[in-house]
Amino acid sequence: QVVAQYMQQAGLMERRFQDSLDEQRDKLQAKLAARKRHREELAKEAAVANELDHISKAQAARGLVEASDAIEQIKEKTGADQAASQAVQQLHQQQVDEQADLETRQRQEDREAGKQLDQELE
Repeated sequence: QVVAQYMQQAGLMERRFQDSLDEQRDKLQAKLAARKRHREELAKEAAVANELDHISKAQAARGLVEASDAIEQIKEKTGADQAASQAVQQLHQQQVDEQADLETRQRQEDREAGKQLDQELE
């Protein structure tokens, strides 16, 4: 009986340790996924700004000053302003943190649901 109790305690400790490892891994994966999405979004924004700049220069080279001016105005409104760019960066970082927290919370809830199911089945 003592051996059985010891084995049960050892199994419990092993599950707790594994849960801790799973939680740490989930947090890391959530942060990495959120950062990846953030980088992709920034790359898209940079590509749009670069394309607007390219179009603006091409239009100016053709002498279409009006079109070039319109595109420059659009470009300025889409993030050329340094203060707006910094604010956008801060918002992106907040989004990354919130997404990572949400994913971590979801995985924790999944683990808890699994534990409850295991306990019910025992």
